[in-house]
Amino acid sequence: MNNFPEELDTKIYIELYSDLKQNKFSEKDLKHHFEHHGKEEGRITNSIKSRHDFIPLIPKDASILEIGPFYTPVVKGEKVKYFDVLSNAELIERAKEHKYPVENVPFIHFVEPQGNLDIVNEQFDAVVSSHNMEHQPDLVDHLQKIEKILMPGGLYFCMIPDKRYCFDHFMPETTIADIISRNIARVKVHYLKSVIEHRALTTHNDPPRHWAGDHGPRYSRDISYLIKEAIKEYNEANGSYIDVHAHYFTPQRFSDIISELNDLQLTKLKIIRNYHTRRNQSEFFVIMQKAT
Repeated sequence: MNNFPEELDTKIYIELYSDLKQNKFSEKDLKHHFEHHGKEEGRITNSIKSRHDFIPLIPKDASILEIGPFYTPVVKGEKVKYFDVLSNAELIERAKEHKYPVENVPFIHFVEPQGNLDIVNEQFDAVVSSHNMEHQPDLVDHLQKIEKILMPGGLYFCMIPDKRYCFDHFMPETTIADIISRNIARVKVHYLKSVIEHRALTTHNDPPRHWAGDHGPRYSRDISYLIKEAIKEYNEANGSYIDVHAHYFTPQRFSDIISELNDLQLTKLKIIRNYHTRRNQSEFFVIMQKAT
């Protein structure tokens, strides 16, 4: 097992919070508090305070494939390659359209417009994705293709938005039924439902506001217009890929789904770490490993 920080380091946990120290919690008390209160309160429980602490866990000497880097790749280096639905030139144009800086847009080694990882003809020690998991039309297919790309014992490092603290707040959590149904249907692009949700039913994207209980209005005043525009976009795509969210995860729900997929033998990737969402942030961090 790689030497990654434990999800709960009781020494760090009790040192950071005076209420725990004052109550003189035992090891057992700390674990109970973490499971029933600490996670939901977004408390820091180890050395991972944000993605800036998570990213260095990716082995520097490993061969790495990063999925969907856009203009801010998570990792760089001679042994890093990139996969995206757009080429380098297309990503630069997209960045310009959104007024994003273009100097960090990397060369894309593997380009596939619908995100099909089958074109990747190499194996890597690690795969990295930032806010990619929730975009997968067929999550099972995605995980199975990641398995093929990884060397035995290889690691998948994921940064995943927590739907409670981002613009997906009002969306119902994804269930195992959603995942299996999409896999059986062999979905390659997003349903109209996902396009409407992403374009018309989201809210603000300010994590501290969400943590404070301010989730904004349930529906926009322009909801009818936004739904019509989403339908128009879907029809004009004519079956091509539209980049929207298909899934809405919390750390616990994601762990449960992967465990259920393991039990169903639909993926050999197993979660070895799931670092819950920190207060005033909107993402959690997962490390999965391919069985040897």
